[in-house]
Amino acid sequence: MQPDLPSLELWSRGSLRGRLCFVWNGDRYAHRLQMTDGGEEEVCLESLEGVDGENWPPSPALQQLSFQSGASGEPCALLVGMAGKSHWSMSVEANELSLLFDVACRVHEPPERLGSRYRVVRPGTFGSRIRENSDVSQRGPNSHEFGYEQAMGVHASKSVSLCESPRLVVEAEANEGLVVLDNGDEQVAVLPAGTVEGLPVTLRWRYRLRLVLPAGPFFAGSRT
Repeated sequence: MQPDLPSLELWSRGSLRGRLCFVWNGDRYAHRLQMTDGGEEEVCLESLEGVDGENWPPSPALQQLSFQSGASGEPCALLVGMAGKSHWSMSVEANELSLLFDVACRVHEPPERLGSRYRVVRPGTFGSRIRENSDVSQRGPNSHEFGYEQAMGVHASKSVSLCESPRLVVEAEANEGLVVLDNGDEQVAVLPAGTVEGLPVTLRWRYRLRLVLPAGPFFAGSRT
């Protein structure tokens, strides 16, 4: 465990604990979701970051981080940053069993790609099978390269389950994003669902990481 990392607590149920950690990666903040069963901690999901000089990184380029109380009174992380001519902002609000991400990018030229992309890490304790929900359409083996223009005009709420028990779900909020799953590379992305109408313009996508606990006291990783 690395208690010195800035983080948001997601839940705490008995020995099961979750938190979103912010890690300095080169010239920007990455984030990763970590689960703890007792004293054993594992990374389940981590953001895919770009590098210095990349105008359209796979995830928002975020260089500044602060914490405050959100609209609901729950802890909230605020991040801002830029790459090329574009400016990004992201807020992450923690509820008991979910994290709500609200991301925006101010663009001054047609974007090559936008979105928030993650690597699904195969955890040993909490299970490893990625499963699509019945309302998610398969995007094919190259879905992690799903470009921004291909998402134009798509307005649908989508969700993906990343592990079975406890279930970790990535879901777009209302009509403000599109979840894309790549089973081959074990990556998941949330893309904007809007259109570029005039420049400069601010594009926004909102999504939630949600934990669904089993009904009984057992969860994958419990010690009996």
